[in-house]
Amino acid sequence: MTTPTGTIQSNQYPRPYPHYRVCYWRIAAPSHRRVRLEFLDFDLEESVARSDGTSFCPDYVTVSTNTLNPSHCANKV
Repeated sequence: MTTPTGTIQSNQYPRPYPHYRVCYWRIAAPSHRRVRLEFLDFDLEESVARSDGTSFCPDYVTVSTNTLNPSHCANKV
């Protein structure tokens, strides 16, 4: 994103996106500016249990800075 404001959405929104689709958006701002993210419509698939007792998160969102890297799986934001 290279403009001061904008909208980010998945391909084919509002229809579901294809399986195994990987989308990346990089938002950069000068160090003296803040970035504000506002999620207006947010729908992620639930975690999937594996046979070994662990789980796999097919959909996730990661928001990161140089020092922070939280990930949110399923609808737990």
